[in-house]
Amino acid sequence: EHIKDFCKKYKEKVNMRFKCLTDPNTTSDEKIKALVDAGCTDIIIGIQGDERVNKEIYHRSQTNQSVLNAAKIVNKYKHKLAVMYDTITTNPYEKPEDIINLIRLLQKIPKPYFLSVNNLVFFTSTPLYYKAKQDGIIKKPEDSAANLNYWDRSAHILLKKRNMYLNLIINLMRGVATKNRYGIMPNFLLNYLLKPKRVKHNLKNHFPTLIALRFLSVLDLIREKITEAGIKNIYLVLGADAEYLRNNLNTENLNIIINKSWQNGQLSSLKAAIKRVKKETDGIIMFLIDHPSVKVSTIKKLLEAFREGSADIIVPEYEGRGGHPVIFSRNVFIALLQAPLNEGARAVVRNTKYITKRIRVNDRHIRQDIDTPEDFKKIGTG
Repeated sequence: EHIKDFCKKYKEKVNMRFKCLTDPNTTSDEKIKALVDAGCTDIIIGIQGDERVNKEIYHRSQTNQSVLNAAKIVNKYKHKLAVMYDTITTNPYEKPEDIINLIRLLQKIPKPYFLSVNNLVFFTSTPLYYKAKQDGIIKKPEDSAANLNYWDRSAHILLKKRNMYLNLIINLMRGVATKNRYGIMPNFLLNYLLKPKRVKHNLKNHFPTLIALRFLSVLDLIREKITEAGIKNIYLVLGADAEYLRNNLNTENLNIIINKSWQNGQLSSLKAAIKRVKKETDGIIMFLIDHPSVKVSTIKKLLEAFREGSADIIVPEYEGRGGHPVIFSRNVFIALLQAPLNEGARAVVRNTKYITKRIRVNDRHIRQDIDTPEDFKKIGTG
């Protein structure tokens, strides 16, 4: 009755689109119909975990069947209602079968929907926090993950070190779920990765997972900084092992470019990107995957210099030496496309026909390469 009363008054006095959150146990066709009629266009349903985890760890009386029942109801309004399902991962109390059961549940939910994958944080003074301390999961403050973002997948997985392979898989499912895909994860690949022998092997052998996590952490760090600096159109150029990386990384909101000539060096990737960008593009800022620690302030400073419009090429400089990222205006696109691969972009940067502006920055990371496992450990966030 409260929802009916709200919907009636909201439509009369406000009459604007809105979103709401619901619980599977309290979802009914009558309620959803009333909300949609009142202007609800987005709904978020909390799944959290598999039913054993929900009952024993989160103390929620929610079954997998109740989730499917709620999903069936909201799916009736799929042409009017965008649906998001919330899950919690990297829970040290989860068993491998719990994560697999949750993934299988997600596969059964009617499509389309958006999957939000959040990583568990033990909030101070909560019952679960005290349980984790008592059980030895939290030995020092940082073990609670309270200083991490919910979506910082690699950091959570590496911190908790349990079921890393399966937690990586479900984290890579984040995004739009369709009949054939979950985020970047094709359904056929998901089923392949969840074969019992493969799961058993990868839960014991962490090396492939650790390699994927390290690359993922670098990609996420660069993407976060690019986005914070105000850059919207991001292109990721893949070369060696392109298909493997595309299937095992979160490429949400990224434009993927496959450079089949990657053996020809860095310039070949830049050429591949230039051929793909929109005709009205004013310029390209080129980030290297092995320079993840560049400061956001450095990126913003380079963009400000570029927008002044007085130079064709913008290069950051630290202690008299140039570094990355570099901005190329569209004035040099043709020159870059015609540049010899064995000379690289330097051939254009050093060409006196074009104006190159060097911007001094207080950021040693513009020259910091990340090439070895030891380098990974030294990554600074800037």
